[in-house]
Order: sequence, then structure tokens, then C-alpha cells
Amino acid sequence: MHGSKPTTRLLKSTAAFVGMVAIVIIGLPLLFLTLVFGRVVLIAVLAICLVALAASPELRRWLSVNSGLTHYKGIRIPSDRWLHPNHTWTAKDNRSELTVGVDDLLSSAIGPLDEVELPLRGAHISAGEPLATVRRENRKLQILAPFSCVVRDVNEALRQSPELIRDAPYERGWIAKLTAENIKSARRGLKQGRSAHMWFHDEIDRLVATLAQPHEGFVTSFDGGILADDLYQHVNEKSWQRLRTEFFGNH
Repeated sequence: MHGSKPTTRLLKSTAAFVGMVAIVIIGLPLLFLTLVFGRVVLIAVLAICLVALAASPELRRWLSVNSGLTHYKGIRIPSDRWLHPNHTWTAKDNRSELTVGVDDLLSSAIGPLDEVELPLRGAHISAGEPLATVRRENRKLQILAPFSCVVRDVNEALRQSPELIRDAPYERGWIAKLTAENIKSARRGLKQGRSAHMWFHDEIDRLVATLAQPHEGFVTSFDGGILADDLYQHVNEKSWQRLRTEFFGNH
């Protein structure tokens, strides 16, 4: 019985020694390979992860929301703009200056423009008063100031290229740069963030419901729920007058 203890200790020592040798023989080459090829492996792993994420619908939706522009039934919705119920948008340039334009619902309803009348620089305009006027054929729409302001600059490019409002309503199609008389008061009248996004969805649904009512003369222009690019061609005069007053605040 007593002779077995040295034997056991010897076996344990031998096993420990063999384990240490195995670690050195196997571990050191692995460590070397990791140091040499680790960057390549890391890049490959990251590439695989990025491809997998790019294929994810959830990621695509997140990117679309955070890129500043989403789509609903073919209408472009900005997520980085403040929205007014009369379908103008506002973006803050600095502490006092704001850029204003019209949204894609308005531009889609009136269609390709023939003319844009811009305000005068330095003009004082009260909230709800005409800021600009857009025309297509015999249809005219006043773009109302979303807040009381002073006009600092206007988009001169619209005089020669009124189509910019339809092609890029939230970028090159901006109308004017304004100084709000009271920035806090101005922001209270504008919709922001998720509430603005949800409101815009509701407005698009309301537009469809309005045009689809009996006797409105609306020709169905959907393909899988997407509004056709020529939506404005399906708006008869009676429907247009309803849109002017109920959506865009013209009376």
C-alpha cells in the first residue's frame, strides 16, 4: 500500500510533463499562426458577418430609416425633417436659419411643375400666409409658411428647373431659407421623429381613401399597393379642390 504512493506521484509528474510538452508543441505553432494570419482571419470573419447582416431585412429597414429617407406606397418620407400638416418640411441649418420645402405627397399630387413663384428676400411672412406658389397647367397651389419668419434666401434654381421639387423634394428642391421669429414656437407646430413618420403614413392612406371615394373619378393606380408615378393624372378637378383645402391648407 505504501509503495503505491511514489508510483502515483511519478505517474502524475509524468502526465504533467507530457501535458506541458503537448502545450508547447501544439500551442506555440497555433500562437504563431494566429499572430501571422490573425488579421487575415479577422478580416474574413468580419466580411462574412457584414454579408450576413446586409442580407438581413431588419438591417435594411434600419438603414433606410436612419439614412434619412423611407418609402410608403411609393411616396418618399424623410426621417430627418420636421413636417407640417400642410405638407411642408423644415430642416435646421444653424441656430437661427431653417430650410423649408414641400414633401413628396404634395409634389406627387400636383405633378411636374411648370412654374415656381419664390418669395422676396427680406420679406416678413406670418405663419399660414403664402410663402411660394407652384403651378402646373391650370392648377395653382400656394405653399404656406409653416411659421412666422423672415426670408433669408431662395432657391434660384427652381426658376429654371421647377421639376427639382418633384425629382428631389427634400434636397435640391428646397424652396427658401428662413429665420423664424420664434424658433421654439415654430417647432411646436411641426411634427418630428416617429410621430412625424406615423402621421405621414396616415396622410398617404388618407390620400388614397380620398381619391378612391365613389364619384371622385379616381382610376386605381396601384401595383402591389404602390402608387403610380402618374398619380396626378388620376386627380380630377373635384378631387383636386378637396386636396387643396383638406391636405394643403388652400382656401
